[in-house]
Amino acid sequence: MLPAPVAVRELEGILEFRLANGLQVLLFPDPSATTTFLNLVYRVGSRHEGAGEAGMAHLLEHLLFKGVPSVADIPKAMNERGVRFNATTSTDRTNYFSSFNASADTLDFLLQLESERMQQSRVEADDLAKEMPVVRNELEQGENNPGQLLRQRLLAAAYRFHPYGRPTIGTRSDVENVPIEALRRFYQAHYRPDNATLIIAGAFDPAATLARVQQRFGSLKNPSSSKPLTYTIEPPQDGERSVVVRRVGGQPLLVAAYHVPAFAHPDCAALNLLGQMLSQPPSGPLHQRFVEKDKLAAAVGAGGCGSHDAGLFNVFAVPAAGVPMARLEGPLLAAVEQREGIEISQEQFKRMQEQFALGYSQLLKRPQALAGLLSEAVAAGDWRLVFKLRREVEALKLEDVQRVAQHYLRANNRTLARYEPSKESGAVDIPQVADRSAGLDELRTQAISLGEQLDPSPLALQARTQWHTLPKSGLKFSLLPKQSRGDQVVGELNLRWGERDALHAAHEAGFIARLLQEGTETLSRQQFIDASVRLKGGFNVSAGPRGLTLRIEGEREGFVDLLRLAFQVMKAPRLPADAFERAKRDTLKALHDSRTDPQTLRQEAVRAHYNQARGVGPGHPDYQPSLDDRIGWIQGVNLDAVRAFHAKWWSANEGEAAFVGPLPDGLAEALDHELASWKKPGLPAYQRHISRHQPVPPATFHVQVADKASAVLRLRQQVQLDSEHPDAVALALANHVLGGGSMANRLSQKLRVDGGLTYGIASNFSTSSDGDDASWTIDTSVAPENRDKALALIDATVRDLLREGVSEAELNAARNALLQDRRLGRSGDGALPGRLNALAERGRDWTYPESWDQRYREATLEQVNHALRRYLKPEAWVISSAGDYAKKPPIKP
Repeated sequence: MLPAPVAVRELEGILEFRLANGLQVLLFPDPSATTTFLNLVYRVGSRHEGAGEAGMAHLLEHLLFKGVPSVADIPKAMNERGVRFNATTSTDRTNYFSSFNASADTLDFLLQLESERMQQSRVEADDLAKEMPVVRNELEQGENNPGQLLRQRLLAAAYRFHPYGRPTIGTRSDVENVPIEALRRFYQAHYRPDNATLIIAGAFDPAATLARVQQRFGSLKNPSSSKPLTYTIEPPQDGERSVVVRRVGGQPLLVAAYHVPAFAHPDCAALNLLGQMLSQPPSGPLHQRFVEKDKLAAAVGAGGCGSHDAGLFNVFAVPAAGVPMARLEGPLLAAVEQREGIEISQEQFKRMQEQFALGYSQLLKRPQALAGLLSEAVAAGDWRLVFKLRREVEALKLEDVQRVAQHYLRANNRTLARYEPSKESGAVDIPQVADRSAGLDELRTQAISLGEQLDPSPLALQARTQWHTLPKSGLKFSLLPKQSRGDQVVGELNLRWGERDALHAAHEAGFIARLLQEGTETLSRQQFIDASVRLKGGFNVSAGPRGLTLRIEGEREGFVDLLRLAFQVMKAPRLPADAFERAKRDTLKALHDSRTDPQTLRQEAVRAHYNQARGVGPGHPDYQPSLDDRIGWIQGVNLDAVRAFHAKWWSANEGEAAFVGPLPDGLAEALDHELASWKKPGLPAYQRHISRHQPVPPATFHVQVADKASAVLRLRQQVQLDSEHPDAVALALANHVLGGGSMANRLSQKLRVDGGLTYGIASNFSTSSDGDDASWTIDTSVAPENRDKALALIDATVRDLLREGVSEAELNAARNALLQDRRLGRSGDGALPGRLNALAERGRDWTYPESWDQRYREATLEQVNHALRRYLKPEAWVISSAGDYAKKPPIKP
């Protein structure tokens, strides 16, 4: 008889238990959730690797998806149950996480799977031979990113001895040559109950789940040897260090890194706030000086602390277009290290302290998001560190922030892109954490409303949804009342105007939403941000030439006032000249910087083919522009045009709104008043665009891109099919078998699992909501020398599928996965307003998605294979790629 789990503590609704074998269990039930999140965290990462083992923890993470005794194909089994899953590795932890529609059977399956993965995973040489090239491809993708490369070099320079200086992804030589025996030793040493924390959040029965955890994990034994420990402490830095990375493409970037304590140290609270205070727009002094006033930088940022061990506080800056790095570097370092030309004010301190408190309040309303953060706290030493940080930030004074800035942000403690000797040592002693549990037992739970669980089936949603038309404005208005965690209300408003042919060239329209954050005619940008924080919510507006979407979220008590604030900024934005020039400058800079991006160059190569096939040129709405076209369009936009477009077109003539949650009194009246007062009767009415299918002949385009380790590859063909056609469901199911979902599809099996050519490959079949212009697309990335081999395998996979057809087992797995995905898409409060609006716009209700679910349930094997063979043509692809083929010529398959 196994000893019962020991209840250790409860904090903020999180229940901690400990099994006799040392496994830590954290349960975070949420009565309002309809999904469950499971995360098994192992306290092992790249910090635990030795010489010749760089990347071993991450490589082992990949291998642990190769099977366990009860599940031979883990991705396939996950997809069959509609489970979304993944795993990640960092310096201090490896975690395996999954989310799914709440089901006791699925939870039990995952508990059994994870208990076997802990000590009975398949770790074999043949799997390593296949997976090593996949990890190498992932490594090569990172080498395409100048910022990621700079980060790796910076860490290597900042840490002379500590393993934080090694990249978690590993080094090419170690990844390519690590023996399977070393991986097995690493696995056996670190994957053990007393080195793991199991986190379960969302919808589940705590008592029953704990019993199942005990049943699945309780009998597992720890190895006879003790857990491997690391003990390296990075000595104080005694002078500036520098690093330079030169690669083709990307944008200039300057990063200064300063050694700071581990996450458990009290100074991390002040450092956390310091980063926000320095750089957050618009009030951060670094942003105000270098972005807005001196215009030396396009962007600045700051922040960071340690994890399990001492880490880095980073300050970064992107030089503005035309500004030499040296012109920015000196003033920036003087501002950071001596506070020259900037002030860390009491007003900014209080503002960031309030924003930090709001962020934590919002986090507690999202157990799955909090569960993800808990895994990082576990890696840092204790899950309660999350709540300790909140308490310490609340207790901070401005003097604490000033003290840590003075102590840590010093030249001798800095790693940058140059080196200058110092006459004095100036070494900064980094305090160590002796007791990571200090102060944790004093933490107490803060009350929060729990909400209710919502049945996401369409007919259940139909029974709860209220469909209205607002009396004054005439807009459609949908309500879904429910109790939510933390009394959170979410909403979405869609407004539309005009006709596509008349407005497609209104490039000024794209700037308006970007400038809304600058405030209103009566509120400055900072006053606008402060008002949102006081109302305990926020909103975002996205817009184009023919409409806008407002997404808003906040607590019930202040929600109506938050909605009024959103309308105030939409109706009467400031649209200031300096912010417009900055946005225009940043947009142009990003476009120019993309000239060496592989995806951009691939698109540049293929666009003329599509334009010719469709018979369109510049000025036509369907014309695919060149990069120079887009640059010219942005250069031609001026602020007068932006303001004129807003004054003429932004309006509430047509649209719909939807809200979900504990709806406040007066919501409908306030919304109707704002909409009715924003009518512009003389505007041309919105006209829906109907996209018409036009055949595009097959062609191949390969583009040379210098100094890129990974090549991008796309295959695309146009299909004549509208979204309501009976074959649409059959093709969605066929696509899932070909390359949809996670790794359990034919393309992933052929190119990743068997071929080891790519980190990821996916196919997508998409239809237009209006018209019959559909498309089938396959995307992947490979080493340049493997381009032709990948194309040959893709072609063989498609032809095999057409010849063999989808099997009954594949159809059932795809059907289940897509139905689960559709259900999951209705499970979160945040997604429901958009779905309500989409239904209301078309005059539909929840019986419409129910009818589509029924189509998926009733689709037959004959229908799927008939549609597949009718529409998918292996000879019809437009193939395009971009890579460094001069350095690594493609090898003939």
